[in-house]
Amino acid sequence: MNKNMMLALLSVSLLSACGESTTTGPDLSGIDARDHNFFNTAYNRCNIGNTTFDCNCVARVNVEHRAEAYEKYAADFDTVHKPKMEADIEKMTATLAEKTMNRSDERVLEALSEDLHRLKVKLENGVDNIDDFELPFLPAGATDSCKITN
Repeated sequence: MNKNMMLALLSVSLLSACGESTTTGPDLSGIDARDHNFFNTAYNRCNIGNTTFDCNCVARVNVEHRAEAYEKYAADFDTVHKPKMEADIEKMTATLAEKTMNRSDERVLEALSEDLHRLKVKLENGVDNIDDFELPFLPAGATDSCKITN
């Protein structure tokens, strides 16, 4: 072996022996492909000026939270969310018709029309897209276990 290779191996073994991780950047091992973008976003947000938390841990907590919230959303979709969206579509349609009849500002009509269209598309998509539901906030203290201890 050449001298540089020996030095590199020695450095890696020393770091491993000290218990320090040589991994830098996002660690996507064990993360479903559907969650890679979400994981990277959470990791990058955590990494901005952070010296307190392990960002891989924080990103994993966020992915787990999203998966649990999505399962609950999907389970309740037909009984809770779908009827609510249908009622919202009916209300927005009536509001848009009234605003049109009253000749409201064109920008207001356009905004209402766009919101109505987005809601209809969301209803059509159902629960097929994990990125298309409103994620609730993480509970307080959810990432406390991710604090870096020295």
